[in-house]
Amino acid sequence: MAESQTESAAAFAESTADASQTASESMATLAESMADVSQREESTATPAESTAETEPAETGTQPADEVIPDWVQWQAGTADFADSYAVLKDRKIALYEDASCRTLRWGGEEDWSVQDMVVKDLDRDGAEELILLVWKHGSFGDTRPFWVQENDDRLRQHIFIFSYDMERDVRVRAIWMSSEVHFDIESIAHGPKDMLTVTVKGRGPQWWEWRNFGIHYVQDAETDYTGQL
Repeated sequence: MAESQTESAAAFAESTADASQTASESMATLAESMADVSQREESTATPAESTAETEPAETGTQPADEVIPDWVQWQAGTADFADSYAVLKDRKIALYEDASCRTLRWGGEEDWSVQDMVVKDLDRDGAEELILLVWKHGSFGDTRPFWVQENDDRLRQHIFIFSYDMERDVRVRAIWMSSEVHFDIESIAHGPKDMLTVTVKGRGPQWWEWRNFGIHYVQDAETDYTGQL
């Protein structure tokens, strides 16, 4: 009886050991299998750094909207404007006290690249205006029309017109600053009587005049003027 119990206990212990060994081997196999899967996932995954490295490198080329076209010819010159002396040089406009250019009275904004200028009484008020052909970013400044949701920051051509009031502390006053010009203007110059000659790329010279608020096309300059001079 005692011998039978001893044999049974030994058999049970041996069975338990076998089961424990089998379980251990199964766990080891499972762990090894999971390690293999993890290793395969790591080898096929693309880290964020790798994605960034495969993106095309910047070439440094500016967008077309940020480059002034090669056809633009930059004018330079001087003109008397009221009791000041206007100087256009190196794409910058400045008003000095006199031709010695020692005392600066007014200058254009840093973002302006001034292509051409004309001094002429365009609005027929008896006083001359300073008319500038300007390249700048954006169609509006700090304020914009209520129907415009956001400013357009592209580099574009504009026509600015300034008056001069010797009775004011700030003598130069903008009377009209156009938004983006939707065609290419090569130059501006004196036209007949109170008109402005605007040379448009691909179209030639045209005559424009002041009407109410702003300047408007009248006709091509090659044809006979049909209005009243």
